[in-house]
Amino acid sequence: MSAIAGILNLDGRPVEPRLIESVVDTLAHCGPDKRGVWMGASIALGHQALWTTPEASLESLPMQVGGRLVITGDVRLDNREELLRLLSENRMLSPAAPDCAFVLAAYEKWGEECVEHLLGDFAFAIWDVGARKLFCARDHMGVKPFYYAFLPNKQFIFATEIKAILSVPGVTDEVNEQKIGDSFVFLINDPVATYYTQISRLPAAHCLTVKDTLSTRRYWKLDPDRELRLKSDDEYAEGFRSHFTEAVRCRIRSSHPVGSMLSGGLDSSSIACVARDLLAAQGKHKLHTFSAVFNEVSECDERPYIQSVLDQGHCAPNFTVLDSLSPLSDAEAVVERLDEPIWAPNMYLGWHSYRKAQELGVRTILDGFDGDTTISHGTGHMIELAMARKWLDLAAEVRGGEKNFGGNYWLKNWLLWIWRYHPAARRTNRLWSGAMRRVRSPKASSAATPGPLDLLNPDLVKKYNFRKIAQKPATPFRDERLRHCQLLEREILTKATELLAYTSAGFNVEVRFPFMDIRLIEYCLSLPSEQKMRGGYTRLILRHGLKNILPEKIRWRGGKSNLSPSFEKGLRKFERDNLISIIQGEAATMAPYINAKQIKESLDRFRHGATRDAEVICIWRAAGLALWLRNRAQKPNYLSCNERR
Repeated sequence: MSAIAGILNLDGRPVEPRLIESVVDTLAHCGPDKRGVWMGASIALGHQALWTTPEASLESLPMQVGGRLVITGDVRLDNREELLRLLSENRMLSPAAPDCAFVLAAYEKWGEECVEHLLGDFAFAIWDVGARKLFCARDHMGVKPFYYAFLPNKQFIFATEIKAILSVPGVTDEVNEQKIGDSFVFLINDPVATYYTQISRLPAAHCLTVKDTLSTRRYWKLDPDRELRLKSDDEYAEGFRSHFTEAVRCRIRSSHPVGSMLSGGLDSSSIACVARDLLAAQGKHKLHTFSAVFNEVSECDERPYIQSVLDQGHCAPNFTVLDSLSPLSDAEAVVERLDEPIWAPNMYLGWHSYRKAQELGVRTILDGFDGDTTISHGTGHMIELAMARKWLDLAAEVRGGEKNFGGNYWLKNWLLWIWRYHPAARRTNRLWSGAMRRVRSPKASSAATPGPLDLLNPDLVKKYNFRKIAQKPATPFRDERLRHCQLLEREILTKATELLAYTSAGFNVEVRFPFMDIRLIEYCLSLPSEQKMRGGYTRLILRHGLKNILPEKIRWRGGKSNLSPSFEKGLRKFERDNLISIIQGEAATMAPYINAKQIKESLDRFRHGATRDAEVICIWRAAGLALWLRNRAQKPNYLSCNERR
């Protein structure tokens, strides 16, 4: 991942050269290949280059064209051939032109509507000298990070990473306490807010313009009303295979060896198999695969599935024995890299994989995040059957799931669907729930396992009404496509890709996500629900589409192992005392955000091995918050900010 930065003085003052140089210096870890700074009358742009495509080495950013436009960007375009045709009148373009040259040419032709013609992963800023405006944009799914601080009548600062913005005098690191609460109750649905009150995120599929004021607009949105109707299962499968192969093909365009995460599940295995075959057909190096294996926590180990992919050939495997590592290994370095609390439990897997990739000279890693959402498990199909009162068809679907999930799946789930959707059962359910609310003992309720809300400072919960928000029922949906669309629009998708980009950047690795290809997403969203789930099999379109590509052992597997047991055992084995020490050591700093009494009780249970999964995650997030607050306290910006208070 390359890195970008810029400062625009809104009062017309020139930007101090030393300031932009200092800002770009904070991003040096992102790109070792080339460093660039451009100075204008009241604006300065910067760039740290990580060359990952064949054309990138020809690129010198920031790039100026004819004294009229200047661009800095982290851009990888997937529709270069199409753009070359549409922009054929531009004699500066050629098939070998770098990606940012295509963006500039598109802006010259279409102005701010250029983003509607771009496909790929990008974050860029264009200074329009004649119009004296700065135009910035972020890709459709928010794969490339873009943060900014807008100080009215004074400055607009943007960068790939928050630390670069915080290095500018006048920008404080004041904590956004609402964001801390949101992260504990899993309300990751604000596309703009960050953990700092003065710093914002440009949402996915948005662009912004800064002149005297700042304005943003959304340039792309999913269409849940579009439905694709083809003649047969084979046609749907062929369409999926074509879209998926193209999504992978675009993302193996690399000037260095390519790697892929390989867990043994449907998503990562699909990507690895297609990428491996494409590389072999092009006569290129083997695909480097990166997998977690487990020697002690056997229930997490997926080696048989991983091996079934490797047995097909043209892969160079790499393994991390994850249960030999602490989930908090290199935690201080991770927090420094993230500019925010650690909240993803399995981040240490990526951290160690990226380090290995750097040793091997791999600069591009494909990742199977979040194939579940892109393809959809299709369970909304069962809701459609229930809403239409097609009880026999619904029973057949539930029965079919038993061969995947075993046990008493059939009876338990059939009763659940009847209880939720049969008219008579729904009336009984409402009466029963009302009666239970009236007789439920407050004492019994308080004795339950504490949840995220319980670990937050009660004053914070009350101030932001977190309890009411957390208890708000999910938005109802009547069909699979609407459910699918809602899942695709969650901010958690962008947040997760940002975290992976942040952690990989310091190892000079760019993570690419084939399942975040909007052509693939739009295709999967448009499918009839029975193409996503049928006969008890979820994600059916992928299983059909990758026939003769995926090993049969993986293609028809019902589920996947859960890494939670290894995570929890790793914390107990390696970090039990340290975890407690970290949290207790920052008790005073955490007091405005954390319920001190509750976290002490949770830590006591953790010490004695009496915590459940949900409570362990809460403790993990408290530790992540403590590490971040400690890291923040060690920085000059923190001290000056507190002195001002």
